[in-house]
Amino acid sequence: MVRVRRNNKQRQITLKRIDRNTYYNLWGQIPRQAASTITNPPYCKVLTGNIGYLRLNRLYSKDLDSISKLLKNCEKIIIDAHGYPKDARIGTNFAAYIAKKTDTVAYDLFPYVTSPDLLKMQTLTDYAVIEPNANPYLKNKKYYLLVDEGNQSQGEWNPIAIQG
Repeated sequence: MVRVRRNNKQRQITLKRIDRNTYYNLWGQIPRQAASTITNPPYCKVLTGNIGYLRLNRLYSKDLDSISKLLKNCEKIIIDAHGYPKDARIGTNFAAYIAKKTDTVAYDLFPYVTSPDLLKMQTLTDYAVIEPNANPYLKNKKYYLLVDEGNQSQGEWNPIAIQG
């Protein structure tokens, strides 16, 4: 039930739910279908030629130790960073596995409003620092990072952290 006021008169309206496909058809659009019917695709594997492959947006940080053991003999690793990650920390945590030294990969300036007077405007600075993980298996490799214009928000941060 929704209350609506029109011309100073209030009334209650019961909204009727419609099927998603009906909604899309109303606008002349094709109904959406599931992107894939594959329930358990390989998110990390060793390809022909001893090349490692990671689908970053499907990995979890808790799996990085076992992933590093799987890929330890690969000289080259493809990191497929397309899409939005399931684990918000995967980019930063993976970057720690490949980092050799502590590094600041980004800093953000945030407005800190204390007054409407622009001359008194202040900012807060936040630094994103990557600390190397002690696990040696993913260091000293050649990495290829795949991204496209579909990477947004956390999907943008992960390549930044890895490149840092």
